[in-house]
Amino acid sequence: MEFLINPYQSAGDLVLGMTDKEIQAVLGAPKDIKIQGWDNTQIHTFDQCYVYFDGNNICEAIELFKPAEVLFDSKNLLSEPYNAIREEFAIRDKQLEHDEVGLTSIKYGIELYAPYSDDEPTHPAESVIVFSKGFYDKK
Repeated sequence: MEFLINPYQSAGDLVLGMTDKEIQAVLGAPKDIKIQGWDNTQIHTFDQCYVYFDGNNICEAIELFKPAEVLFDSKNLLSEPYNAIREEFAIRDKQLEHDEVGLTSIKYGIELYAPYSDDEPTHPAESVIVFSKGFYDKK
């Protein structure tokens, strides 16, 4: 399935702000539901993504992984070399945060999880998180 990222809005047909029932209308029933953190965030597990809900059952983030195709600016973020993607984000986002496990662009509402990027910089990221405004403010 292809997910075109629209920063702070959507990943394909999954729109930030949807309810769990609206997400299920797109993806079907989740394989699993987990509760995490002090704020009881719900995480619904699907074949190619995790969907994070706030305490009001509103989608606040979507984490996508293969077999999903995650497109941003005509690039599949799960197929391109991580180091090339990081360089492009660094040019576009002067506030880009990156460390040994990936990068976070608050400007675009996108995080790439690449836990082996130091040892294998040409490998693609393992997942891409598309998040709503304020998602990282509460973390």
